[in-house]
Formats: sequence, C-alpha cells, structure tokens
Amino acid sequence: MILSKKVQTLDGLRDENLFLRRLLIAVVLMVAVVATAAMVFAPRNRTVLVPPVIHQSFWVEDDRPGPEYLEEMGVFVARAYLDLTPDNIDYNMHLLLRYAAPSLHGSLQNEMLAAKGRLKADNASTQAVIREIRSDPVNFRVALIGTLTTRIASRDVSTDSKAWLVEFGYANARIQLINIRETTNEDPFGDKPAAARS
Repeated sequence: MILSKKVQTLDGLRDENLFLRRLLIAVVLMVAVVATAAMVFAPRNRTVLVPPVIHQSFWVEDDRPGPEYLEEMGVFVARAYLDLTPDNIDYNMHLLLRYAAPSLHGSLQNEMLAAKGRLKADNASTQAVIREIRSDPVNFRVALIGTLTTRIASRDVSTDSKAWLVEFGYANARIQLINIRETTNEDPFGDKPAAARS
C-alpha cells in the first residue's frame, strides 16, 4: 500500500514536471513572438531635418511647400555649398549629402572632395554673401544672387558677383536637393537659351 502510494505520487510528480516543462516552452515561445512583433511593428524614430535657424514661418500644403520654405532651404544649402574652409568642408559635405537625392549623391560627393583637395592645397576659403533670393515654388527651385569671395592665406584674392540655382525634389513630405549650379545674374533660373544670354 505504501509502495503504491509512492508510485502514484511519483507518477503525479512526473506528470506535473512534464506539464511545467511544456508550460515553460510555451511561455518562451510567446515571449519570442512578442519580442519579434515589437521589433517589426514598433514605430520607427524619425528625424526631421530642417535648417538650424529658421528666419520666417513657412507652410506645406498637400504636396507643395511654400516659397518661404524653399527660400530657407535654398539659403541653407547654399551656405553649406559655398561657405567653405579646409576645416569645415568635411562637415558641409556630409550635411549636403544627407539632403541630396540619390541621383545627385555621387557627383556632389566627387565635386566636394575635389574642392576639399583644392582648398587644403591652397589654404583657401570661400564665403558667399547672398543679396537676393528668388523662389519658383511651382518648379521647386530657388535662385540666389550675391558675391563669392575667395581667400588664400587670409587675403582676399577675388570677389565676384555670382548667381546660383538650387533645385529641389519633393515627395512624401521630404525635400531633396536634386541640383545646385552656378548661373548668371541676368538669368538666375537658367531658363533662357544660351544664344539669348549672349
């Protein structure tokens, strides 16, 4: 009788142990599923990049940013592109590449690396003073007119009146730099045919 009670108790303990093992495996699987779901469906951190200093309020309506926003972004991009020293060109290059569209990324990086070599070799720097800003919000572009001063070893070697065209693309509430180039003061948007500019 005592032996049969012990066998029953031993069988009960085995059954209880088996149940607890199965329960532990089920809990571990549920934790793994919940952790995987949390990683897959958790909200992503989104960083919104805007110019560090905002001088005027702006708006975005449907898929069109306002002209003020384009002007702010145009000045921000132009400063990073034109105000260069041997010390800040790496930072400015990485800043511009964060805003550059994939189609511009490689050529912009090569252009900035070439400028870096020239600036360091000549101990030069450039600084732009923007006098006029014209925006074309329909075509997502901004024309900037001003002077570009080049210094070598702290001496001004040239001060030229120049114009630059900054073109953007806009999709999914994100603005991307698609082109930046020098134009003329007479035709800052570069719309006139080459023969008409002469």
